[in-house]
Amino acid sequence: PAVCVCGLVVHNTATGGRLEGSEAASQYFREIDAAKIEQLIDKGDVMTCAGGFTVEELADYVDRREGDVETVEGLPIRLTKQFLQQLSQP
Repeated sequence: PAVCVCGLVVHNTATGGRLEGSEAASQYFREIDAAKIEQLIDKGDVMTCAGGFTVEELADYVDRREGDVETVEGLPIRLTKQFLQQLSQP
């Protein structure tokens, strides 16, 4: 699988509170044919993506995912919301 690890730091500038953590997600793919790989390289989007793939472009090849798609895309939403809630409480 492609394993994506996102590090996150949320800092409340008003209170000085700070939380940091990470979240990982594993993206499993079925075999990707050479023609699709060439198409992705020619299009160029994969050259600006961490890990060299975009979930949207490879949707037909996704086997399964362990973790959240947002973590694969680069921002662990669940962890971000958790940190924001914790830091917004007095």
